[in-house]
Amino acid sequence: MTPFNPNEYIKSKQRPFVTIDLNRPETYEDRVLELKRRAQIFISYSRHNIDIARKIESSLTARGFNTFTDFNNLDYGCDFALTIYNNIEEASKNGYFLPIITTDYIRSGFGRQELKQAIELNGDIIPCIVADNNEQMHSIIDKEPELRFLLASKPYKRISAGENLDQSVEEFCDWLVSVDLA
Repeated sequence: MTPFNPNEYIKSKQRPFVTIDLNRPETYEDRVLELKRRAQIFISYSRHNIDIARKIESSLTARGFNTFTDFNNLDYGCDFALTIYNNIEEASKNGYFLPIITTDYIRSGFGRQELKQAIELNGDIIPCIVADNNEQMHSIIDKEPELRFLLASKPYKRISAGENLDQSVEEFCDWLVSVDLA
């Protein structure tokens, strides 16, 4: 009988992994960060907010994250719905689902459907709420009971869409790198 090899077992599951040398505690944080960045982040957004989605995707990619967006990862002629579903499933298993929540997102049938799917798959969800102040943020959240529950149980961050959008996106991505998403 062949002895059990944990590395081969993990590889066979096709999951992201890194090897951590327990004799070098100073490397733990870097290795965990490497693993986080290799995981897929599915970015869900309303078409009305594509500029924000592009900025977040670009900023995360520049930080070494593997992202999925419909504007960068869909081939012409593909089965759009199946590809989206499969990638939400992949992100739910091996990464994160990042909804860019705005009033337009809440109104969007696609956005709500993608969010519902991610919730049903019990994946890690990292909400990004786009609102210029807390009052506007609460008016968005109050429209969706599922969203209120989600935000009560997950780390999230609000970004401003105004003139400080670029800075706000960078702060969100810095937060994402540092937050414990486990």
